[in-house]
Amino acid sequence: MIKRYTILLLSLFCLINLFAERKVTDMLGREVIIPDSVGNIFVDRHSAILLYALDQDIASNRIFNFSKPAEKFFPASYLAKPCIELGAYEDILKLNPDVIILSDELSERAMDQAESMQQRLGIPVLMYDMNILSYKKTITMLGDVLGLEKRAELLNGFITKYCDEVMKTASSFSEKEIPAVYYAEGPKGLNTDPSGSKHSQILELVGARNVAESKIVPGKGMSEVSLEQIMVWNPEKIICWTGSGPDLPTYNEIKGNELWSSVSACKTGNIFQIPLLPFGWFDRPPGSNRILGLLWTFNTLHPKHFKWDINDVTCEYFKLFYHYDLSPEEAEKILNPTVY
Repeated sequence: MIKRYTILLLSLFCLINLFAERKVTDMLGREVIIPDSVGNIFVDRHSAILLYALDQDIASNRIFNFSKPAEKFFPASYLAKPCIELGAYEDILKLNPDVIILSDELSERAMDQAESMQQRLGIPVLMYDMNILSYKKTITMLGDVLGLEKRAELLNGFITKYCDEVMKTASSFSEKEIPAVYYAEGPKGLNTDPSGSKHSQILELVGARNVAESKIVPGKGMSEVSLEQIMVWNPEKIICWTGSGPDLPTYNEIKGNELWSSVSACKTGNIFQIPLLPFGWFDRPPGSNRILGLLWTFNTLHPKHFKWDINDVTCEYFKLFYHYDLSPEEAEKILNPTVY
């Protein structure tokens, strides 16, 4: 009889745990009911890298198709995950996630997206702020949702130690210490993102003036500009974006095309290729990869004010955020894509 009651009690306990739920509040202020234990998550493009930093196995999907050079930084188990993006609702349902985690600029549009997706799929949807300045809060809240509080503290410790210090220094610069910078995108370098865009936020935080005076293109950005306009802006320094592949079309175009030679940055050789493995460090995606990108950009524009060795910081970041033990030699190559 005692044995029967014990079995019944254990069964009841398991059922209670199976259906246990809790209420959490996302960064839009939405109260959402989620399972008490979250072990299977669908992530969007902006959240994917940050969720991977917290736990490399917890996401049920991956977003990105990696180039061969980028694949080496991820385990086979992660590369084997299905590559499913946000709009593939049928595929998302097949994954049966406990929670869907999104991140975006907090707005009415983001609110509508989260509510619509939750109602359509019947799966809890949590929205978090993709603003760099909100990352510590985002990481703390995600750590609580996922039961990864200790891990969240480690990631936030890196941000506090390096990013907060860099931004504090940048905020003290005089006007003379702030260089005029052009962020070059597109194969010809004739696309960019102006101040106020999520794609160029780093420049605003590291003591640089974004010369681009153009309209923000909603969604993917990359406003079109003319070379004549860039000549008028006459940036002192140019930083170049590219994808995660081995080619550097933007950098090579600006360096090799004589038409750019009258721009101040080209005259002085102040043209810099943003590191691109395993993701672009500055942008695209505008995810937590920008944490290291913020440090690289500050070091590139203000090397005398950077207190640490960027190679050492890069290795530390890769260990914490990518779960990868980067060697000093690998760091050197990643930091200098135009050389290696």
